[in-house]
Amino acid sequence: MVRTTTPSPSAFDPKAFEGTAGYYAVGRPPYSAQLADTMVRELSLDGTGQLLDVGHPEIPNAAVQKLILDYLGDSTRHYLATWNQGQPARFEDTLAQSRFCGSRTVYAPGRPDLIRDLDTVVASYFSLSYAAPRWFGSRRADFESDLRHLLREYSPDGLFWDWPGDTELVTATKS
Repeated sequence: MVRTTTPSPSAFDPKAFEGTAGYYAVGRPPYSAQLADTMVRELSLDGTGQLLDVGHPEIPNAAVQKLILDYLGDSTRHYLATWNQGQPARFEDTLAQSRFCGSRTVYAPGRPDLIRDLDTVVASYFSLSYAAPRWFGSRRADFESDLRHLLREYSPDGLFWDWPGDTELVTATKS
């Protein structure tokens, strides 16, 4: 495989997710079926506020990660190793350093029955900032072909069970 050098995505790059929106709804694992009810109850939602989606856990697939790094090289490897250096490990700690006055965490149970096909697995990777289609440039189609081939090696029928975990909802109010 030929390795190319691509610009390194930045943790603070406003374009980090550029090109990922079309893959988000298809590729990201769905939230807990109880999330909406949990949020309405815990946040006393009335439809007038704002909500920020901070993402889901990654699919743990070392072979796909290796393929991504084979295509995108050392700059992406460095980004993945350092994107959160100097940042608190927990959202609660980040909020404590801001104008918010404390936080509270509640959990909505995950979905144990999630079966994903090749299209949703591929889309899940293209929905990530470090594997956005723009990073692959003219090699995007080659990467997708190699990714689909790799996934077929692990599951000839193209179906995968996925466990995105419980959804953690961290809430905070302004001071």
